[in-house]
Amino acid sequence: MLDGDVLCRAVLYPKQWRQGVYSPEASLPLGERNHQGSFALSFGSRYLLRDVNGAHLYGVETANLSNKGLMDRLGRELTEEEKQQYVAFYDIIVGEIRQINPEMHMISICWKPEHGRDEHFEIQISELPSAMNRSRKERTRERTRILGGLVARFWGPCMWLKEIELSGSIVPVSLPIGNRGGCCGYKERQ
Repeated sequence: MLDGDVLCRAVLYPKQWRQGVYSPEASLPLGERNHQGSFALSFGSRYLLRDVNGAHLYGVETANLSNKGLMDRLGRELTEEEKQQYVAFYDIIVGEIRQINPEMHMISICWKPEHGRDEHFEIQISELPSAMNRSRKERTRERTRILGGLVARFWGPCMWLKEIELSGSIVPVSLPIGNRGGCCGYKERQ
């Protein structure tokens, strides 16, 4: 990818909320290491998604895949409160990701077609061999700083839903403006 390329990250409700509030920490969960030993975060390529509508449709599909995976794991239909709903996306510029310079980790951006979608990319965070000389706490702390660095570089949100119907009530969706500005703000700077 080129430094000017843009990736987008879907925002899912309620998965990325804690106690009724959007949580940047929950929006980038590292989870388990993949088969390569890296932590992976899923993003879509804005170039391949073409436009805002393409990014929104990608986000809707992300929520649908999340719901299907959860239903398969639970072996039952999901309750209304368990169903993930796509509400928005945040953008991040590839060159700004590359500005994050961790000491014990390597950050790479990999094209990983998934579920028949060529637009899928991963930001992978891998420990460098020299990191094994450092404590687990230090390595974990640095991964947390990397995630904070990613969130600090988000542009957006680009909203799909401004409210959600939940158990017969309308719940307004409130998301913080990205630390780098609102949706498409980076295009105005270029």
